[in-house]
Amino acid sequence: MCESCGAEAQQSSGGTAVCESCGYMARARTRAPELSLAERRGLVKVVPRAVQPAVSNEEWTAMEHNITARNEAYCPICLEGFAQGHEVLLSCSHMFHRTCLQNFEQFMRRSERSCPICRTGNYQKKITHVGSRAFEQVCAGKLQALWRAYCVRKVHYHTRRDLYRGASLDTHTDINPGLRFTRAS
Repeated sequence: MCESCGAEAQQSSGGTAVCESCGYMARARTRAPELSLAERRGLVKVVPRAVQPAVSNEEWTAMEHNITARNEAYCPICLEGFAQGHEVLLSCSHMFHRTCLQNFEQFMRRSERSCPICRTGNYQKKITHVGSRAFEQVCAGKLQALWRAYCVRKVHYHTRRDLYRGASLDTHTDINPGLRFTRAS
């Protein structure tokens, strides 16, 4: 059963359970964090680690809406666009490629996970496609800008060609009288 939306259908891939209806990635069952030397020796009181409650489906939707408003189209870890459609949204509202986040978590080797940007601990994650849609909009904007620039250059070329049509450097009679220039002798 999904902790976020309450749906029954979940698929497991690579040791993590992913909800098919909302994309929530269930927390992997990890062992308890190791105690420090002072805690093991009894010098410092052992403080139990608090478990955060699951983020609700409405909160995930609000986070996705905020990311859509910010128009985030690039992964902050690898600086590549979200073109694949495999983005992971964290409960702290940061978004990464799924593989980038997995590699970061593997690199850190901690029992307590932390966000690569804000260092929020024990985050929850959900698969989303908001970044892919934002990247598509960025690419469409770039293509439109290129097309508009091409059209402007084409009009400028034809205008310039019409102004100087038949112009010759040797004789000044062929040039449009408004564009006449004097040659330094």
